[in-house]
Amino acid sequence: MSESPAGHRRQRYQRTAWIVLALVLLAFALRTFRLDGYAFRGDESFTVLFVTQPMDQLWDEIRNIEPNPPLYYLLLRGALRLWGESDWAARFLSAWFGVLAVPLIYRLGRALLAGRAAGKGPGGSERAIGEWAPVLAALILAINPYQIWHSQDVRNYSVWPAISLFSLCFLVKALRHPSGGRPWLWVGYVVTALLSIYTHYYDAFSLLFQNAFVLLFYWRQRAILGRWIASQAVVALLFVPWLLFGSSRPLTYQAQTEVPGFPGMAGRTLSHFAMGETLPEALASALLPAIALLAILGLVVALRRERRLLGFLVLYLAVPLLCVWLLAQWRPIFRERYQNVIAPGFYLAFALALAGLAVPALTSGLARAGARARRLGLGLAAVLGLALLFVPGAIALGNYYFDPAYSKGGDWRDLVAYLSEHVGPDDVIVQNYPDPGLAHYYKGPAERLVLPDRSAVDQVGNLEVDRLGTGRTLSRLLEEHERLWLLPYPSEWDPEGYVEGWLERRAHKAEETQIDVFRLVAYEWAAVAEPEVPHPRQLRLGEAVQLMGYDLEAQGGCRVVEAAGDADLRLTIADPGTCTLALTLYWRALDVMDENYTVFTHLAGAGSQIWAQHDGQPQGGGFPTREWFPKDVIVDEHRLALSGENVPPGPYVLEVGMYQLESNTRLPARGPEGESWPLDAVPLPVVVEASTGP
Repeated sequence: MSESPAGHRRQRYQRTAWIVLALVLLAFALRTFRLDGYAFRGDESFTVLFVTQPMDQLWDEIRNIEPNPPLYYLLLRGALRLWGESDWAARFLSAWFGVLAVPLIYRLGRALLAGRAAGKGPGGSERAIGEWAPVLAALILAINPYQIWHSQDVRNYSVWPAISLFSLCFLVKALRHPSGGRPWLWVGYVVTALLSIYTHYYDAFSLLFQNAFVLLFYWRQRAILGRWIASQAVVALLFVPWLLFGSSRPLTYQAQTEVPGFPGMAGRTLSHFAMGETLPEALASALLPAIALLAILGLVVALRRERRLLGFLVLYLAVPLLCVWLLAQWRPIFRERYQNVIAPGFYLAFALALAGLAVPALTSGLARAGARARRLGLGLAAVLGLALLFVPGAIALGNYYFDPAYSKGGDWRDLVAYLSEHVGPDDVIVQNYPDPGLAHYYKGPAERLVLPDRSAVDQVGNLEVDRLGTGRTLSRLLEEHERLWLLPYPSEWDPEGYVEGWLERRAHKAEETQIDVFRLVAYEWAAVAEPEVPHPRQLRLGEAVQLMGYDLEAQGGCRVVEAAGDADLRLTIADPGTCTLALTLYWRALDVMDENYTVFTHLAGAGSQIWAQHDGQPQGGGFPTREWFPKDVIVDEHRLALSGENVPPGPYVLEVGMYQLESNTRLPARGPEGESWPLDAVPLPVVVEASTGP
């Protein structure tokens, strides 16, 4: 006696249930394997430090500083209270939700594909596609390197898609009933939709896609439309007040990243979601067209099955992507993870494409019809499609798990182990970039601080470094501590490397070492004797520069001797063609300067005609004026060669000064009694005469 159709359905359900359970276990294994294999990256360290601070401070900073909503932080805070604050424990919350997404995408796929076309096609192929496409989607998500990466990251980018999938499952099941479904489905939808948008503000774009889908395909069904409007009203009522009064950060947060055009954004998003971030870029770029073709094929299969299914997937993918791109035109910030909520839509499209190829190739109907060649072609295409997703994914996973070049960040653990061994309680550790990894891992006795000190949170790259305040702090730290340990890092926080440059010029470098990606430099206080100035002067150029004096030497057809009277020296030029002057200027910095100034040294004759000159930044550009600090003494040499043998006999003047190259504006020169000179060119007390001429 043959088994009933209900029995067949029960057997198929049990079979797929066991497969999905196996995929859940596989996802769990992949997401917990080497869960703490790499040290935290900066954002992870920040998150743990953020949620473990006192509750009143955490809540205040969620409202006023942090640009993400509160749910993930509160969940993580509770989780760390339950199972500790180790790296493994902190990442486990993300791993758990990453695993949860696997059965949820299966349930969403089942709900979407249980439509009117379920029994069409030869040999029940449409029914088989409806059964196997959700399983394939769960498989793709379970082994996807991008989702595994974020499931091992202490941020909200695996929690968000899982909760959103939960919400979509409720929604799709409710929409399947002409009457709008049971009330508990809508209650579940509202609750999970709220949880999703309280996990990431960009979930508003997912809600926009859902509204577009319902209004386009269900606008004639009043029962559904009424419940939909009511559910959206409840979501808005429970979220908009938080957006307006609970936190100001979503509307005021400013940052800046590279924003590609819309095709570039779509391509990067698809590439990352399909193949991860740890695949060599050249290989990912080469495979991207085939990946895009596979997604398009999935949409074609959706269209053949049901127009609503195609509409759901297209809106699922396109609306949030377009919204993020439009928002980036106003606020230029983009990361692929900001759209991770739509990644399941791509996996469903891939699964439909693979099922649409594999199922007809495996059905007996095609064989009986004599379409063996077509069956073979479809089977080969399905195998290639599977390989297109799984082989690059396996390479990306191998890179992520085992290749340190693809690690999330530097090895803070090794660095902190070195610091714990070598840094004493009387030392100080300085970072020139506020990476919270040091604060998270280092628990030693040495003082830690970040320089330059910045009070603003946003638009760091547009803020000037407080060079005077930073230099004073560094000077104080060197005086008060045995050693200053610097972790220099190129960033917009210290765009010109001011901190390291200041220390290199004014402190003794005692040690330098490389630990993974980190460069660690130890400095000690160095007392520098002020140089003796052969011919002192007390002149000021502007408010920040003092000319302490000079020295002059001559080579070739000229000579310098001591002079009597008001002059210091006498320079006699006998052979202009071979005469070269070496003029050394001694500058003292009185204040910091915002511009780089060029020093000019001129040998001028009658009518201010210049016969020899040398213009250049101090020390040949090695010590530009923007790097000067009060009390610095700069020894600055300039060499002047006369312009030829046609130098007429007579008196000459050796004059110096400074000017800003771009504007050609000279610094005003003043003597000790307030005297000034034409064109702010300071004449040095040197008697200059050329004794021969043409």
